[in-house]
Amino acid sequence: MKNIIICGLKGTGKTTLSKLIAQKYGYKYISDYEIKENIKSFAANKEGYVMDLCYSLFPKDCVELSNSLVYFLGFASIDEKLLYFLMNQKNEGVGTKQIEEMKRASLLFFEECKCFNLPFFDVTMDREKVFNEIIIDIEKNKTKF
Repeated sequence: MKNIIICGLKGTGKTTLSKLIAQKYGYKYISDYEIKENIKSFAANKEGYVMDLCYSLFPKDCVELSNSLVYFLGFASIDEKLLYFLMNQKNEGVGTKQIEEMKRASLLFFEECKCFNLPFFDVTMDREKVFNEIIIDIEKNKTKF
């Protein structure tokens, strides 16, 4: 049984998605805050987890994790003013400096995912559609578990 790794920034829906996947497939849910060892080592040596990671792994770190399906979530196509509005509407309490960093990190991960042929999902517009696409991909790869 492989691991499923969901990486994303604060507010991308990674925790909601991770818990949904864990429940649907009978996996154990764990966040990067609960992992006490090296995250890459944990992912390489454990099985049956849905890992909710706040960009604790870079795409280049995931290439060699053959026992894991990896998905990156981010805000690649949103402008900073709208992102600021959405985050503060959700009571995330982020300032403009944090928004700039979030946008920069999203774009960096988007580019790195392209380089390493890893899936990056922009959750800016339709999060439900993104979640469904990821579930479809998991279903497609389920036979490889």
